[in-house]
Amino acid sequence: MALKKTAYFFSLIAVLLSVLLAALPAVALSEEASVDDGVTEETVHSQEEAGYAPEEAEPVSERGPEGVETDSEPEPALDAEPVSEQVSESETVLVPEAAPATEPIDETLSDEGLRMPPAHILWQREREAEELKRRIEMLELEVDGLRNAQKAGAITPERASSADEDAARTALERTVIEKGGLLLAPWSLEVSPGFTYIHSSSEEVIVDGFTILPILVVGDITSERVRRDTYMPSLTFRLGLPRDLQAEVYVPYSHANEKKVTTENVETKHSTTGFGDIEAGLTWQALKEKGWFPDLLTGLRWKTTTGKSPFGITDDDLALGTGFNGIQATATMLKLRDPLALYAGFSYTANLPAHKTSGRIDPGDTAGFQLGMGLSLNPDASINFGWDQRFTGETTLQGEDVPGTNLTVGMLRVGASYILSRKVSLDVSLGIGITADAPDMQATVSIPIKAF
Repeated sequence: MALKKTAYFFSLIAVLLSVLLAALPAVALSEEASVDDGVTEETVHSQEEAGYAPEEAEPVSERGPEGVETDSEPEPALDAEPVSEQVSESETVLVPEAAPATEPIDETLSDEGLRMPPAHILWQREREAEELKRRIEMLELEVDGLRNAQKAGAITPERASSADEDAARTALERTVIEKGGLLLAPWSLEVSPGFTYIHSSSEEVIVDGFTILPILVVGDITSERVRRDTYMPSLTFRLGLPRDLQAEVYVPYSHANEKKVTTENVETKHSTTGFGDIEAGLTWQALKEKGWFPDLLTGLRWKTTTGKSPFGITDDDLALGTGFNGIQATATMLKLRDPLALYAGFSYTANLPAHKTSGRIDPGDTAGFQLGMGLSLNPDASINFGWDQRFTGETTLQGEDVPGTNLTVGMLRVGASYILSRKVSLDVSLGIGITADAPDMQATVSIPIKAF
């Protein structure tokens, strides 16, 4: 019994659905006909308002069913003035099909209130497609330009944040270049005019006698105070080379003044002007930063003897060079993490022996290190701090050590870099001696200029 009721229920539902499906086409046709009639009436009414009046037409002969010509009443005709469409009572205006729901078309009206023809809409679509095509072509050209620049080496993804490398160069990178921890791009030339001022002083006390107690001296005591100021303009040339290489040449020109004052208030002055020791070097980036491992740069540097040597000069002259050739090997490690850069460098200089008037002199070799950090304040300015330390062994004369010739030079440095323009920057630094053999003060100002 329950199965029969269920079957009757589903049968009733099926009958109702079939009735509804059969009624839907008729409803759709009636709605379409009503829409067509409304459009036709609206079009005719708009034409009448626009002033289109029918005029008398000549009678038209029609042949009847039995072949007899009969005169029929003239049909109303529209005026001969330009009219886009003529509508009669027996004709039906065709309405364009609506666009799919996924691509809506905004229909615009003309001044007379008539819908614009589909050709105008198609023309508008074609114009938009041409504009879109033009924009795509422009974007493709820009992408191709960036790819070509990257292939030519103008963009380094690890360092650059823009297509233009000059814009990407920050003041922090400028500081790292000065410290020898970063290389220029291949075939980039940088000229850096600079000026350095060095001040050093010493006090010499000479005792001619003997001491009984640490505080009691028997004999003559003389003292001598020495002050020396050195003004040194210079030019530095840096050239980036392929295969992670960079060449550098340093040319100094010095003017030195020295004053000596004795206990008898006798003052003597000496001054000398001329070239210092010219240096040339080559730097190679052996390893690039990866993970925790920093960048590693190694280099060789050659120091000449172009400056006036301390050997063979008169009492009125001052030495502007060391008088010995030297070969220096360097290794610099850099860890760059904006806004911070940490660097550490090690160097060893072999001062080559030479034959002088007093015999064969072998100056002691020099080993040193430098530690420092740079801090970026903004893309245009940065500050840096560093510690330089060098140890020089004793000099030997004819194979024997000369007492008191070993040196320990230590300096603390603080500096700043500022980007003046895309190709010009400003570097300043101040060094303060922390050991007796170091200069009291060393100030440097340089203006690196990127030639190309």
